[in-house]
Amino acid sequence: MPKAAEKALLATLLIKAGKRQGSAVLVSPDGFALTAAHVVGDRDSVTVVTNRLVELEATVQRLDERSDVALLHVKYPVDAPCLAPAAERASVGSDIFVLGSPGGEEFAFSLAKGIVSGYRDFDGSAFVQLDASVSPGNSGGPVVDVLAHVVGLVSWKVSHVSIEGLAFAVPIREAMEALDLHLGDATDPSWAKRGGRRLEERRTDGHSVEGPRAAAAPPDAVRSPAVGPPVAPKGLSSGQIGLIAGGSVVGGIGLTAIVTTGGIYATTDEMTMGAWDALVGSNIAGWAAAGLGAVLLGSGLIWLAVDDDGVDDVGLTVGPGSLTAIGAF
Repeated sequence: MPKAAEKALLATLLIKAGKRQGSAVLVSPDGFALTAAHVVGDRDSVTVVTNRLVELEATVQRLDERSDVALLHVKYPVDAPCLAPAAERASVGSDIFVLGSPGGEEFAFSLAKGIVSGYRDFDGSAFVQLDASVSPGNSGGPVVDVLAHVVGLVSWKVSHVSIEGLAFAVPIREAMEALDLHLGDATDPSWAKRGGRRLEERRTDGHSVEGPRAAAAPPDAVRSPAVGPPVAPKGLSSGQIGLIAGGSVVGGIGLTAIVTTGGIYATTDEMTMGAWDALVGSNIAGWAAAGLGAVLLGSGLIWLAVDDDGVDDVGLTVGPGSLTAIGAF
């Protein structure tokens, strides 16, 4: 994989869908890409960023909500670098690599290594189980083998304090079947008229509804797109940092004053009236500072909570206990 890493990263995209951020992989030289359905949501178009930091527009051509996969068409100015789907299912224990944007735009085009831990079926949907590191922002990104062939698309992971390395991807074969895609020498020229969305409630039998198909073909060679301006990383705003940090400092000072004055009161048998007044004043000031710090810290945390990536948890519970499948990567 080290020799094929550059090729794989060139075919990986960062998706910006409003406040949502995810990943995708190009699978044809004419700009078709695969991603997770929950990344694009109900949008008809999204912005994608290439490995060369060029922003391009992409339209959502097809989407299958039950399988959590979507087909995008990216308006590439030249032949797009892309990856071929794996011809065979990766064996359990074989090396795989996860490409994408863990944590969002700031860590875009990262690569993590792991193995195929197994193949699972949840409620009629097939998944590849991985032990590779997967984080918010990885959703829709490719899982590839050592030859940089696409094994699957990152979909979700199990999140729990006692669980590590339990992530799941939609197998590439199932992803293409759900979107009615097959490989060919060239893309069907009528693809623009053959799009659509399959929402989960429309698929009650767990199987793909027969419909029009489009062909996506891998290229013989990889070409790099033109270089564009860099994209500024996104992080906490100065206001959020100020409220959280300020609240922590002010609250800490207040708690220190409360504990200190309480300790003096508990260990002192006698004191002058002036010392008593100073002790009471310090205690009151400590409580005031602690209250103000709590308000500032709470405001910062609330602001941070409502200013997230806009993606809700899938809410799928797996097995006993409180294991939750998180849909935001």
